[in-house]
Amino acid sequence: MLFHIFILAILLVYTLFIFSFVFGFGKVADFQLAGLKNKTKFSVVVVYRNEAENLPQLLDSVLNLNYPLDLFEIILVNDFSEDSSVQICKAYQNNFPSRNFKLVNAEVSKTPKKAAILKALESAQFEFIAITDADCVLPPGWLKNFDELIQKKSPVLIAGPVGFNPVLRKNWFQQFEEIDFLSLQGATIGSFGLKKAFMCNAANLCYNKQAYLEIQNDRADDGIASGDDVFLLQSFQKKGRKVEFLKAATAIVKTNFQSKFSTLFQQRVRWAAKTSNYPDFFGKITAVFVFLMNLSLLMLPVMALLQIVSWRFAITVFLSKFLVDWILLYRTANFFSRMNALRSYFWSSLLYPVFSVAVVVQTFFGSYEWKGRKFQK
Repeated sequence: MLFHIFILAILLVYTLFIFSFVFGFGKVADFQLAGLKNKTKFSVVVVYRNEAENLPQLLDSVLNLNYPLDLFEIILVNDFSEDSSVQICKAYQNNFPSRNFKLVNAEVSKTPKKAAILKALESAQFEFIAITDADCVLPPGWLKNFDELIQKKSPVLIAGPVGFNPVLRKNWFQQFEEIDFLSLQGATIGSFGLKKAFMCNAANLCYNKQAYLEIQNDRADDGIASGDDVFLLQSFQKKGRKVEFLKAATAIVKTNFQSKFSTLFQQRVRWAAKTSNYPDFFGKITAVFVFLMNLSLLMLPVMALLQIVSWRFAITVFLSKFLVDWILLYRTANFFSRMNALRSYFWSSLLYPVFSVAVVVQTFFGSYEWKGRKFQK
């Protein structure tokens, strides 16, 4: 009986969290461009490491940005690439001199991404920093959306939506990846709507350069290899600085699916590794109950086999979580125009408890690899 109460209590709290994200999702208004005169100046920063395969599609999308050329620059930071990435960047710099490309080399650091961004900021001449990843494609109106939101609401940080580049046929783990990613995007948007933002994605991020530099000594991620985006957001929140989510379909940055299941797993371990260091309590407690809910779903079949609980109880708990998650996923998939992705939802929901618990176990008891480097938690 106590085990039943324990599981139901976890389910209740988990449900409250998901419903709060659904509510918060609706509180974030859809953003529409009003045709304001462009004013904000941006330094677009891209840190790359061995991205020769992806850089051309990113840089082509940079060339297609619909924004005055005198109002933005592009800073490409080489993080010790060992392929032809540097040559590709130099070719774009030489072939398109009007686009104001700057090439920078990162320095050796235990926190390579953060060090590379700080290196870029040394040569950044503009007021706002727009961040994306080397495996992304930018929408033409990307900077226009940032500019108008800055003019209207004056935030120090703007988080934007991230989706996936289309592929003709996705592998099973890529279908799973999209469902998982949609849930993260839904929770991200919902947390902004609740004024308790604790997640964002560096594939689509913009922040005030001076505010970024001012807050460096007060951040909680010293020595942590990943999470420059999340810790920056939470540091701004802690200081009471204004942050916004750019809920605009014309601002969706597209990124690539992971090419292997192992790289997907390592990516999620990298993301999870920073959770215990969050300065934000809401983010921590959300992560705890997401883990407990998924651990419970793994335990229930074992408990049913041991006749500690009935199979009816175990299935009821699973279906309850399934339906609760569906509500947030449906709203998120609708915003991203990815309703077809929900075809993979049922089997993904069966795999997810195993996957998420394995990620947490690896986070606490192992290391992770990313971009050919190995990191400890």
